[in-house]
This record gives sequence, C-alpha cells and structure tokens, in this order.
Amino acid sequence: MQPRPVSRSPWTRSGRWTSSSTTRGRTRPTARSWTRTAPGSSRRSRSTCGWAPALWAGLAWRAWMRDQGGVVVNIASVGASVNPPGLGVYGASKAALVHLTQQLAVELAPGVRVNAVAPGVVRTALSRSLWEGREAAAGANTLLGRLGTVEEVATAVAYLVSDDAAWVTGETLVMDGGERLA
Repeated sequence: MQPRPVSRSPWTRSGRWTSSSTTRGRTRPTARSWTRTAPGSSRRSRSTCGWAPALWAGLAWRAWMRDQGGVVVNIASVGASVNPPGLGVYGASKAALVHLTQQLAVELAPGVRVNAVAPGVVRTALSRSLWEGREAAAGANTLLGRLGTVEEVATAVAYLVSDDAAWVTGETLVMDGGERLA
C-alpha cells in the first residue's frame, strides 16, 4: 500500500517538508467485533492505521526531515477513545495510531512535530453508512447539533502544520462537535 498525503504538495512556504494524513480514506469503520473477527481479517485496518503511518514517517525522516525538520499530522478517529458495539477492530487500530503519534513525537523531536486529529462523524463517502438517511439524527448526537465537514478537519490539519502550532507535539485534537460530552 502506498501512503498518500492530504495535500498534493508536502512542501510548506518556508521550504519545510510537511507530511500529513497518512491514512486518509483508507479504512472504513465496519461492524466487526473482536470476538467475531477471523484471524487476519483485520490486517487492512491494522496496516493502514499502524504500519503505513510509521513507514511514511520513516521515509520522510530519512529523505528530508532529519536534516530540515517538518511536521507530521495523522488522521485518527474518536473511535480511538470510545467503544461503540461492533467497531472494536477499527477503534483499536485508531488507538494504535494515536499511540504511534505520541511515540513518533518522542523519537523525532526536537526537529519534527507529530500530532493527530481525531474527527467524529464527518460527511464523507467513506462514513456514509453512519449518517446516510439519518443525518439530522446523527448530528443531533453532538452538542453542536450537526456532523462535521471535511473542510473543518482540513482547517485543523492546516493549524497543526502551521507555525501557530510550533509548540504543539504529541497531541491528538479531538473534533467531534462535542459528541463525547452529549
């Protein structure tokens, strides 16, 4: 599997390499519990959320970041910290990505900052099964009364790669419209 960055250009205006979103659009939150999962069937979720980001960060580190610095932003999920029925494999793989984010922050500091965003339900084709036909009800589960948008997640990623977040590393920004508090 070839990891893909969110933006077409990983170069920032300052000439620093920025690696963002190593897992965008690659895993689907499918109803699969641990006790009903056949051995090996969760390989895609584990590979996409665990190995792919680690490999991508390692490649970027060796190619540029070791000498020039940079920023890594992983796309996790609120599924990393909540336990809805049937989403155990997906949630565990995203929890592993949150831990990897913290581990890479330790290993790549001080020249590279590593953070993650953890969106709740966002209106995308990938999450369609979670909201289609019941968008108002799905949004009503949040304090803000709506689902998130791709643009809102992109804005958070843009903040984390910017110099405005120069003292932020090893963190996961949860963006769920207050769903965990509702």
